[in-house]
Amino acid sequence: MTYSAIATVSSKNQFTIPIDIARFFNISQGTRLKINAYDDRIEIIPTNRGLDDFVGKFANTPIAKKTAHIPIVKIIKMAQAKEANRIANAC
Repeated sequence: MTYSAIATVSSKNQFTIPIDIARFFNISQGTRLKINAYDDRIEIIPTNRGLDDFVGKFANTPIAKKTAHIPIVKIIKMAQAKEANRIANAC
């Protein structure tokens, strides 16, 4: 997707992300954004994306499809809990 829009910065240095972009990138209240500053531009990257954004060539595998809607942080916590459970039951 290529999209261009004009946003006005408020007195508190805030601006509103256009709704089309927010929907496309699944950005809503509470979404964390990584902000990179370059000599000639600012780059904004949503950081709480689902697993499908990180699996690359494995995006079409059954596990990726099943968990694509879950934020990666939640997947990591689920895996940690499962491993902790496995270790506790092994003793």
